[in-house]
Amino acid sequence: MNKKLQSIIVIIAFLSFGNVLSAGAQTHSDSVAYTLSTTPNPFDDRLEIRIKGNTPVIKYIKITDIIGKEVAFLDVADRPLPINYYLDFSGLKQGLYLCNVYSEKGLIETKRLYRNK
Repeated sequence: MNKKLQSIIVIIAFLSFGNVLSAGAQTHSDSVAYTLSTTPNPFDDRLEIRIKGNTPVIKYIKITDIIGKEVAFLDVADRPLPINYYLDFSGLKQGLYLCNVYSEKGLIETKRLYRNK
C-alpha cells in the first residue's frame, strides 16, 4: 500500500470516529462509572490496558485494525476490578488501531491507539 493511500485511510478513520473518547477518559454505562486507560499511547511493542471502577460492567475488549480485523480479544467478564493487562503487539504493523469496549448491552466506547513502529 502506498503512503498516499495509507494517509487517506488514516484521515478517513479519524473523521469517521470523531466521537471517540480520548485515552484515560472516564465514562459510564447504566450509571456505573469506570475508567479505562491504554498506555502508552502511541505505543511501540507493549500496550497496557487498565480498568478501574466499582462494578465490573465491561464484558470484553476487542482491538482491531482500522479495517475491522481483530488483533486481540480480552474476556474480562466476572473478573474483580482493577484489571491490568499487558499485550505484546510486536507482530503488528505501524498504524491506527481501535480498542472497543463492550458491555452485555453492546459497544460502550472506542479508543484510538497508534502503533509507532
